[in-house]
Amino acid sequence: MEGAPHVLGNLTRLGSGKALAVHLLNYAPEPVSGVLVRVNLDREFGSLAGAQPRLLTPDSKTGAVVGMRRSRSAVEFTLQTLDTYGVVLLE
Repeated sequence: MEGAPHVLGNLTRLGSGKALAVHLLNYAPEPVSGVLVRVNLDREFGSLAGAQPRLLTPDSKTGAVVGMRRSRSAVEFTLQTLDTYGVVLLE
C-alpha cells in the first residue's frame, strides 16, 4: 500500500480459496485520498489478475476503486478515498 501511512491492509482467502478479500482499515481521524493497493498473485491466484475489484464499505465517504492495472502476477488499484473501513473483493 502507498499513499496512506495510517491504513492497515489484510489479505484473506475466501470460501473455496479461489477469491481474495483485501480488508482496509484507516486509523487516521479523517478520510484519506489516493490509497494505492497492489496485490501480488502467485500461480494459485493468477486467474484473479483479470478480476474487476469490487468495493464493499459501510462508510458513505469512501470513494470508488479507480486506476486499475493488471499483470499476470499482480492487481493494482487506487481507492479515491477511504473513510474508516472497506473491503475489496477479487473474485
